[in-house]
Amino acid sequence: MQTPRNNLHRDTDIAWQKYGLDQAFSEAFASNLPVFLFWGAEWCPDSTQVQVAIFDRPEFISRIQRFIAVHIDGDDEQAQWLGERLGISNYPTMTIFDPNGREVTRLPCEIGIQQYAHALDSTLAIMTPVPALLREFVSDSKGQLDEDKWRMLAYYNWEQDGLRACSGLDPVPVITALAEACPDNMPIERSRLLVARVRAMLGSDGLSESDRQSGTEQLIKVLAEPDLCMANLDMIINHPTPTTAGLTRAGSPLRRSLASAWLKSLDALEGTGTLSATQQVHITRARIRLLRTDDALATLPSALLEQALAKADWVNANILGRERAPAVNAAANTLTEAGLFAEATSFLLGQLTTVTSAFYFMHKLSITARKAGQTRQSLAWLERAHAEAMGPATRFQWGVNRVIGLVDMAPDEADVIEQTAASLISELGKSMNPLHNRNVTRLQQLDSKLRQWNESNIHAQSLQHIRAALVDVCASLRENQAVPLICQEFLAA
Repeated sequence: MQTPRNNLHRDTDIAWQKYGLDQAFSEAFASNLPVFLFWGAEWCPDSTQVQVAIFDRPEFISRIQRFIAVHIDGDDEQAQWLGERLGISNYPTMTIFDPNGREVTRLPCEIGIQQYAHALDSTLAIMTPVPALLREFVSDSKGQLDEDKWRMLAYYNWEQDGLRACSGLDPVPVITALAEACPDNMPIERSRLLVARVRAMLGSDGLSESDRQSGTEQLIKVLAEPDLCMANLDMIINHPTPTTAGLTRAGSPLRRSLASAWLKSLDALEGTGTLSATQQVHITRARIRLLRTDDALATLPSALLEQALAKADWVNANILGRERAPAVNAAANTLTEAGLFAEATSFLLGQLTTVTSAFYFMHKLSITARKAGQTRQSLAWLERAHAEAMGPATRFQWGVNRVIGLVDMAPDEADVIEQTAASLISELGKSMNPLHNRNVTRLQQLDSKLRQWNESNIHAQSLQHIRAALVDVCASLRENQAVPLICQEFLAA
């Protein structure tokens, strides 16, 4: 394994604006510059990985000077309200707006810096929103677009926007037509559209046998080319199991062919020497996931277990600075998925003083302890993680994690569940515009889990008290704020 080189730049060389987005849009309009919005979280390993792999690179730094660069952390004041307004939830999300404030595109995270630079160049060249490009393609009977437009469509983050860009269109046939029409001299872009087609098919209702066959055959062709694999790293290293299971049937020759091609592609990627530390570890995790596609408890080869341990040791000894946190996260996840719970726990315990946002890894320790059957230790880590979490949205997320853990592992501790849930809702209510976006998603998760806990109606009084905490928050909203639907729905009878 190769230790990634130190970058010559850091994203501190970028003039990130921390003021409100409306002010950024006003400045963009006045200066005729587009806006680059980075939405992330300080504790999020994926956000840190983007900063290291993309924002620190000179190719990005030279291009971002042509944008107004705005960085919003999910715990910033009104961040969740803003995220809801823009339809942005996942950390990290990178969105480009034109000088008039129209969303143009959302860029993926798991691509190389050269591809990212090409995507930025094409966006700067035409600055046309992706939905408009789709309409142009559909209305042109020949489907002819220039290279910049093809590149924008190929490097659009289709999944992250929930296919909103296809609004009013059936995404599967549209993306299929894009992949088929993409010029032969743009193989990388075509491969990304083919992969987007596969992922759109997997999210649709029902796959025909011909769809399964064609999707698998196209994917095997992508897997056979290292350059195309590098252009589609997100799917290759993060989603082998749902893709293989969704496209093929258990025990079928098609599944065996796809799994074999996938494993060969991982071997080829590992030999390129171009992957980040996190990606190198994820290669091993992808092998584990592939081998467990049909049986989540399948015994893994000893050589693969040794590989997972060796990569964790390598991360611990060699990876420093900001890349350490995402690499540690990848190694811990890999050890846990391999069933090496004691080793994962030992590894994580050794990292708590070496990484920022240690509370994030305490949640990982809770997961590992729970998988190992150590209930009290799991709950103790959830409590400590919530206690050390910082920022209103983050503290609420970690608080909900704790309540869910209590319901699952200590359902008889009704007083603790009630008090913890009510207090974290009351705390959230002290922040500005609390009932938006990710906070609402967590409330919905909490609602579902607490209703499950009260299935026999033995905790009805506790639920009334917890609901009362949210009723108080809703009543304290400013007069000019609309009352969110969650105020009516949360634990309502």
